[in-house]
Order: sequence, then structure tokens, then C-alpha cells
Amino acid sequence: MKALLAAAAICLTILVLTEILPPLIGSSLVLASLAWLAVLIRQDWISRRHMARRRLELEARWAISIRHLNGLPLPIDTPATLYYTGDQVILETEQEQWSLARSSLLKVMVMSPENVRHINDQQLCRLLLVEKRIFSALREKIRHRDSMVRRSAVLILSFQDPPENKSVWVLVALSRPQSVANLVQASGLRDLGVVRIARQRRRPRLRFRR
Repeated sequence: MKALLAAAAICLTILVLTEILPPLIGSSLVLASLAWLAVLIRQDWISRRHMARRRLELEARWAISIRHLNGLPLPIDTPATLYYTGDQVILETEQEQWSLARSSLLKVMVMSPENVRHINDQQLCRLLLVEKRIFSALREKIRHRDSMVRRSAVLILSFQDPPENKSVWVLVALSRPQSVANLVQASGLRDLGVVRIARQRRRPRLRFRR
């Protein structure tokens, strides 16, 4: 969004300078674009500052901005922050907080949206060590080429929910897949066997003999 607003302001300025757009209308639109851009930048700065402060308070190893798409505890698409302290995973929104003990985690899967296209729900469940789940909210976002999802990492956590239930959190991390994978690996989760980084495999080229 910020890139689009900046591009719009530049294009509008060019239209005004070339006298294609009336100066009064053009200037108003440019100022409106710049004002909205400033609001978004300020909101982003406030969000990053809050996340850094909470990370220090929780003594977390890392923190990432996410959107919760599916699975308990939230039934709808919700912005949140995910923290990992070494002992637990904490999902925090503006009003609520949920935590998972590291010992309850089954798998932490990092995927790109393109990877998700090439794997069905049954295969995902096998990789996550859970019973039948439907990942409709995630697939709907990808199918509509949601800009937020397209450039982000799909992060799915499966865990043991007492007494014997298994649950999942379907998240979209607002970072590139490799960046999220590096965080997960550096925190030691991979050594514990709870990380699954799925990469898209290149299809072999067919060779035709003459």
C-alpha cells in the first residue's frame, strides 16, 4: 500500500507539471496521497515499537507480525503478533493473549503460498501430524491472490491440545518465507524435530530423443 501511494503521488505530480491535470485538483490529490502515506508510516512505526517493547518484556527470542487465518483460538482473519520465548509460543492481539508450551508443539511449518497450491489438505495433515483439517480460509486468500498473502510466509503450527486433541494455528507471517524459516531454525526448533520447511521443487525438464 505504501508503495502504491508513493507511486500515485509521483504520477499525480507529473500530471500537474505537464498541465494534464488542473493544478488545484492535482495538488489536492498529491497532498491527500502523501498524508495517507504518512499515516501508514506512522502506524507501522508505532506497531514496530510496540512489538520491540513487548519482546523485551516477554524476553522473547523473536517476534513477527502475523495474521491469524484459521484454527482456534480465533475464528476469523485477525492481525496479531507471534512471540517465541524458548519455552512457549505466544499469540497476542490487541485485546487477548494465548500461549503454547514448546513441549506441546508437533510441527512448525513454513511455506510459501505457491507451495500451498501444490499440496492438498490431506497431505498437509500428514505433514503436520494431525487428523483431517480443512484449510479453506488460507486457500481462499491464495486463490484470490491477496497481496498480503502473496508476499508473505505461510506459518502453520500444529500442537497437542489436552487431553488428546490435536489442533492447528494457520498464520500468515508478514515477512518473506526464508526470513521466517531462518528465525525458526536459529531458535533451535528444527533440532527438536518440530520444524517443517516445505520448498517448491523444480519439475525436471523432459528430454526428447531424436
